[in-house]
Amino acid sequence: MDEGAVPYIKCGNDKDHTRPFVRLDNNDELQLYCLACAWTSTVGLVMYSEMKKCLSIFDVEWLDQE
Repeated sequence: MDEGAVPYIKCGNDKDHTRPFVRLDNNDELQLYCLACAWTSTVGLVMYSEMKKCLSIFDVEWLDQE
């Protein structure tokens, strides 16, 4: 995101906060989390697929295992 290679993800509460981090929630689902305000958003299938596509440019080994 910092280099403009992928769209910038912003906090859902305040666009001036730093970018959200990815973490696992209690159900082991991916979640975006803002450190500044504790905003969260569960990552759906579409966003998960887009994130996976972005990682594919780095030739991540686990992408080939599916």
